[in-house]
Amino acid sequence: MAWLSQTSRSRPPESSGGRCLSPDFGHKRSAGETNPSFSAANVSNVTNTAPCVLALNIAAGSVYCAVATSSEDVLFGDPLERLDLAEGLAPADQLADFAARFRLELRRVAPVAVGVLHTKLYANWKYADAFRRITIETAVMLSVVETSTSTAPISYQLIKQDAMAKTVGIPLPKLVEVGTMRWGDGVTRYRKDRLPAVVGALALAKEHCP
Repeated sequence: MAWLSQTSRSRPPESSGGRCLSPDFGHKRSAGETNPSFSAANVSNVTNTAPCVLALNIAAGSVYCAVATSSEDVLFGDPLERLDLAEGLAPADQLADFAARFRLELRRVAPVAVGVLHTKLYANWKYADAFRRITIETAVMLSVVETSTSTAPISYQLIKQDAMAKTVGIPLPKLVEVGTMRWGDGVTRYRKDRLPAVVGALALAKEHCP
């Protein structure tokens, strides 16, 4: 599909040695148009057993997440809402910690595909902001490759935002407004940044979870 840029690889399962981090370790703590086929996306609070996809929106250094089991079903009950780099660690340790926690989530969620929303910002980046996004996206990409196996492959894809919005039937400039009307009951926190992930997950599921 034109709206997706895809890479898919398989690797043996990661060794069980090393640190085992809880899923929330290192999280930050403080001291429109409609498409009938998507308008009734369901809210599910049941543990997922069906094939699913995971979409990620990287915004302001945080990763906002959404899991979908079909082009009409979002698993809003899944506890994975946001992942952050741990504070107080050296940059290399931050990235290693983030990757370890993300791999735990990959094993728990067991998606068939992981999609990262492509950035809409192409110029005027501060080096620190660009570096943070690029390293997070790289950690996600490598974690997917390392977690994927021949028996449970996971594809990694970039999701173009204009095309994903068109697929789901929402004008991109009105994504948060329309998304709040459709899925506001399921997305009670971080709506501005999680709703793009929800739309990305629904679009991704259309290909991988028919």
